[in-house]
Amino acid sequence: MGEVFGYQIATALGVRVARMQGFWTRKAVDAVAGIYAEPGRIGVLVEHLADWKDLGWDYAATRDAGAVARALSLCAFDCSEWGSFGESGGKVYFGDLERLSPLFDVEALLAASTADRTEMFETAERVYADGTERMIDEVIEEADRLGLRRGVERDFLKIAALRPETYSPFLTLIGHPLDELLSRFSASIFGRRVNAIAGYVSQPMHKTPNWR
Repeated sequence: MGEVFGYQIATALGVRVARMQGFWTRKAVDAVAGIYAEPGRIGVLVEHLADWKDLGWDYAATRDAGAVARALSLCAFDCSEWGSFGESGGKVYFGDLERLSPLFDVEALLAASTADRTEMFETAERVYADGTERMIDEVIEEADRLGLRRGVERDFLKIAALRPETYSPFLTLIGHPLDELLSRFSASIFGRRVNAIAGYVSQPMHKTPNWR
């Protein structure tokens, strides 16, 4: 689920990413290389760019400083590992965006009772919130190292201006049995991270959506 929302958030924030299509499994499948997928799994198909070559952060910054600054501002929504850069058609892309939301087992959510499901969401929400300050600090530290702090803080100002009527539409799943709940939850925790970024750049905060 994180990667689906990751690419949707990246696109909304102007980060250049390959085209993607989200999906979910209605029944158990044996996917590529023997990877077994339980019913209800959410995944993403990402466009294959034939001329793709991996780029390190430092070299990517020399190729397109603006793209790297926007990607860094996106990383403020991460929960652990950041994405990576590549180049295709002479343009810098950002990818590997599976951790731009709390981590939890969507298949287990589908099978859980209402009470257990609520507890799983509350745990994921708490863990994600606990990492907020650390993640923003790490983004700024990397921005300083790359000489991109001004660009990142400029992008932070744009993020701080986002409101539910703007971000809820790009944090919406359709067709999954838990689509409404997952969409509300994602909008809620995204809004809280937006508020944390707003606080960092001394901008007003807003009332976030309630997922419960």
